Parts: sequence; C-alpha cells; structure tokens
Amino acid sequence: MPLSSLHHAKSSGSSLFAVLSLTALETLDDDKIVALKSLNINTVGDLLHYKPIIYSQNIMAVARREIGHDINLSIFLENAFINKFLLNFRI
Repeated sequence: MPLSSLHHAKSSGSSLFAVLSLTALETLDDDKIVALKSLNINTVGDLLHYKPIIYSQNIMAVARREIGHDINLSIFLENAFINKFLLNFRI
C-alpha cells in the first residue's frame, strides 16, 4: 500500500516528506483509530482519499452552495436515497 505523505521542498530543492499518523487528529481516540484501521485507513492521507469522505465533502459543498455548476449527486448516493434526496434538495 502506498504511503500518504506531504511533500515540502527545501530551499536547496530537495524534498522532505512526512506520513501523518491518525494520532495527529485530536478527535480520534484509540477505538476510532482501530475502527479506521479495519477499513485500511492508516494515515491522515488515507482518510482524505477514502471515497465516502470525498463524497460527503462534495455533497456538503453543494448544499452550502459552494459549487457554482451543476453536479450529478446521484453518483454519491445509494439508489434508495437518490429520489428522496433530490426531491428535498433544490439548488
């Protein structure tokens, strides 16, 4: 599994990187970290690239009117929720 990391360039042009552990997030206790690791989420980068997180961020951005173009929300929702969500949501 590739490691998620941050890359920073030094003034010399060389690169530094750091893998951010889930323990860096103060809101995660040991039980939550164990649950995330069971989903193969071992770093902050893994969490940020986890599809349900990305989907929820996109849905919230649309709900807050932060996205200025049409977006097909059905790709983010299970079939059982598509009609209910779209009927109640109007941009």
